[in-house]
Amino acid sequence: MRARAGPPPAPLRVHIDTLSLPAMPHARGERVGAALLAELTRLMSQQAAQQRLREITGSGRLSSAAAVDAGMLPLAPGERPELTGHRLAERVAGGLLAPDRGERR
Repeated sequence: MRARAGPPPAPLRVHIDTLSLPAMPHARGERVGAALLAELTRLMSQQAAQQRLREITGSGRLSSAAAVDAGMLPLAPGERPELTGHRLAERVAGGLLAPDRGERR
């Protein structure tokens, strides 16, 4: 008999209100956004993230209207858009999984 890990967390919906990429050509911005979405989905689908979401939602520390400010992300000259998207996803996931840290500025 296997032990149950508990019910799966409710579906997590993330709405990115503003992704500001000043001076970045539109096509590169689209690539950043696609990489952000793919990496955030991957990160939040991992078992450890799922368990952490259960803990956070069970304690009431993650509200249905939680906001995460990923702050400013310096870009290295010539940085690939996919890397930028991955770095942004790590910041957003970190903010969602550690709501006690407060907002980044």
